[in-house]
Formats: sequence, structure tokens, C-alpha cells
Amino acid sequence: MGNQKSQVLSESDSNLISIVASQAASVYEREKAILNSTRLLTMGNMISEISHDLKKPLTNIKGSLQILKQKSSPSNQAQKILDSTEEEIFRLTELVKELVNFSNPHKYQPEKKSIVPILEKALGLVEAEAATGKIVIKKDLAAYLPAVFVNEKEILEALLNLIFNAIESMPEGGELKVQAQQTYLTQKERDFIQITIADQGVGIPAENLHKIFERYFTTKEGGTGLGLAVVDRIIKAHNGFISVESKPQVGTSFEIYLPI
Repeated sequence: MGNQKSQVLSESDSNLISIVASQAASVYEREKAILNSTRLLTMGNMISEISHDLKKPLTNIKGSLQILKQKSSPSNQAQKILDSTEEEIFRLTELVKELVNFSNPHKYQPEKKSIVPILEKALGLVEAEAATGKIVIKKDLAAYLPAVFVNEKEILEALLNLIFNAIESMPEGGELKVQAQQTYLTQKERDFIQITIADQGVGIPAENLHKIFERYFTTKEGGTGLGLAVVDRIIKAHNGFISVESKPQVGTSFEIYLPI
């Protein structure tokens, strides 16, 4: 066997190889991200087009059902079938709305904002209704809270949903507590803005607590079961989460956590 010469890379050669490998991996990840973005954009456009096409026939079907209901006797079995069909059409319409929202790339375009003015705005919008219902609003909003990335319109919708639910749960009046503070969660290893909305209402039975965020689950007469499902979707879209504690005839407390 001939002599084999071992070649040892110099430190500069090793550094150069390391830089090239790092840049190659970076380029690969960028190309992969661009490809995924293109696929998502294509899928979003397709969903948007299909959803738009579904709107008109759903509207026409709903109009036809209303005409049939007017001509049908309230005690007629057909009336019950028409009512059930109308409920399903409503569900389909809401699903189409969600598809349109999902396909809109600007739907959850976040901006870094303070949560306190958004909370103040939500409370201002319900102030008159709370006063009419003999409900006292108690605010405890920290003087300084770090700004978080939020879509103001969506977060406002989530807060109003929870606040209106709290008001409706206290038909005889009561106290509504709204708190906002910064908190560190050990299990998540990071800081969050914690928003608490607590009422002294009728409460939620223990057997229903795990179902309240499910779409179409409701115990309210005439309720759609979409309010809390929408809240949960909005908070998750902001990389946050929501928890709830409740005792029948004592009250309910919702806690929203938004990452800082």
C-alpha cells in the first residue's frame, strides 16, 4: 500500500466551511418558507372564491325557506322541518363567514398596542346596558402594561363577547370585575398579559364547562352557540389561550392570556 497523506484543515478553512454550510441551510429554509407561503396564498384564494360562490345560493335558500314558513301552519309538521332546515342554513352561513375570514391575509394582521385602551373602549360600549341592568363595573387595570401584538378589532370583539355574557348572566344585577395585569407563567416560561372578566351570575354547571368553547353548544334560549367559540378562535389566533372557572349561583371568571 502507498503512503497516505493526511490533510488537516486549517482554522480558516474550517470557519469558511461552517459559514458556507450555515448560509446553505438558511437559503434552504427561506426557499421552503416561500414555497409554503405560496401554497397558503393559493389555498386562501381558492377558499375565498369558493366561499364567495356559496354566499348567493345560501341567501336564496334562506329567502325561499322564509316564504315557505309564512305559508305553513305553525302547528304543521312541515313548520318544524323548515325551522330545523333554517337553523342548518344559518350554521352553513356562519361557516362560510369563517372561511372568508380565514382566507383574508389581513384578518389577523397584528399591531403592537397597549391592551388597556381596548379594554376601556369595550367597557365604554357596555356602560349604558350595565347601568340599566344594575350592574356595577369594577376595573383594576395596571398603570403600565407592555404592549402586545394584537388585531384591535378582533380582540375588541372577543372582550365584548365575554362582557356581554357576564352582563346577561346577572339578570338581577351584580358586580362585574375587569382586571388586567402582567404575569409570568412558569409552565410557559414567559410573560403574559392576563385579562380577567369575572361576574356574580348564574354560573356554569361543571358538566358543561368543557363544552362551552365548542361551536354551536349553548344553553341559552335562542342562542347560536358561536360566541365563546369565536372568542376561543380569536385568542388562539393571537397565540394566546383562555381559561374559565365557574360555580353555579356564584359566578364565572374568564382569564385571557396574551403573550408579551
